[in-house]
Amino acid sequence: MATNYWKTLLEKANRLAHDRTGFEQVFYHKCEVNRNWTEAAIAKGFVEAGFSVPSKTHMNAFVNAFHNYIERKTAKATVNAELFKPGRPQMAPTGSRSASAGKIVFATKKYFITSTGTYLNSILGKARNEIRNEVKKRFPQLSRRERNKTTNPLQFAHGEGSDGVVSTLGAMSQGEKALNEANSEGGIKRLLSVLENNLANVASAGLIQAIGVASLRDYMITQLKIDIDINEKTIGDKVSFKDSFVISGAAKIQTDGYMFDKPSSQPIISKINKIYLKAVQDGIRKEKLLGNKEYSSSPKLKDRFKSAATKQIRLGFQKANKISNKKGKFTVIGKGKHENFRKKDKVTITDKGTKRTRGRVFNKAKIPGVRQGKQTSINPISLMNLINAVLTEEIKEKMTLPRLQNQTGRFAESARVQRVTTGQRGGNLTIDYTYLKRPYQTFEPGFKQGSVFRDPRSLIGTTIREVATGIMGNRFLTIRRL
Repeated sequence: MATNYWKTLLEKANRLAHDRTGFEQVFYHKCEVNRNWTEAAIAKGFVEAGFSVPSKTHMNAFVNAFHNYIERKTAKATVNAELFKPGRPQMAPTGSRSASAGKIVFATKKYFITSTGTYLNSILGKARNEIRNEVKKRFPQLSRRERNKTTNPLQFAHGEGSDGVVSTLGAMSQGEKALNEANSEGGIKRLLSVLENNLANVASAGLIQAIGVASLRDYMITQLKIDIDINEKTIGDKVSFKDSFVISGAAKIQTDGYMFDKPSSQPIISKINKIYLKAVQDGIRKEKLLGNKEYSSSPKLKDRFKSAATKQIRLGFQKANKISNKKGKFTVIGKGKHENFRKKDKVTITDKGTKRTRGRVFNKAKIPGVRQGKQTSINPISLMNLINAVLTEEIKEKMTLPRLQNQTGRFAESARVQRVTTGQRGGNLTIDYTYLKRPYQTFEPGFKQGSVFRDPRSLIGTTIREVATGIMGNRFLTIRRL
């Protein structure tokens, strides 16, 4: 269930990750330049424009035009790395003709760094224009549109340089939005809803949230080299980027479907989705919160109730009037914790007489005198008694933050199933319950202290559904408060 929650969350963040303006304006950008990359991009441009690749002489002239402009533009920038002091650059000024969109803060023959992405793209745009001017001199018959096509493949490819830094704007934007959503109050509410609807342990929602946020954040820091920070233990805390962060890339042909980016034309089909989801899964799995039944469609709690309830049915129907009630609980006599399951090894005996385990499967244990089937048939009054026998203790187990907390036991002890009715031919079950409305109804949404987290109906209804499903199997149940 945790996987489904994070998958949906990442897909939503993917759709919202088109807004990259903030990243363009406030972070240093590094651009690698390489003559081979430039030549390959120009050659592709001519082919896409419908022409053959020009001769070597022409290609050298085009490449020189591009690189000569960049060298002239960056000539005044220092080549002394000690003078480059990383720090958050100022927002690119707007509204003034004399204002500059940024500055070059550092340059070598292999790369240059600008104070903003806007200024970097401005430099690359003018360098591409130098190529088009050279194309016009050598191939005057080409239209302006055709000349533009010859340089279209030469772009600033985020994260595709040779330094191993894969900090793409798409991945940054999606990661930021996913982390902020997961760490918000609304994100926690949606996680609780997913766990509750799938009969999983809602008490661990906070742990799943914290581990997921920390895992995604750490992956972005260690693998994508994106210097971010967010406190997973503080609900509502948002992503912040460190001042020294530099977005790295190269002037070259952008790789189609680059796995560390989120192409704008493919909002859902993106490899970064799978990468981020795997990072979260790995983190949750390390804490043993993924892959066990408590977070799948067959949770441990459900199996436990099914085991205990089956024993009660056996004792009730095979040994009439032998059910004893001590301190509000049934006395359970049985061999194991899960009476209705036993592990069985599949083995193969080889010619040498040795055994080799093929795997492990679960078989339902046969209970003498009880008919085996998909659903267990039981009298409505007996079902009501069975639920009420364990309801108080199971509600107390669930009373952890963010739900109501158990203090005196008064609330849990007041919850009682009042009526169980069946539909025609023993079909759908309707279970009606009640609890001490004064003073606890105030926590229902719509009342003075109403809260979706502390709603008594959600707490009691979920518990009753788990107990009833464990006894009756997968039947349609309607749970109602009187």
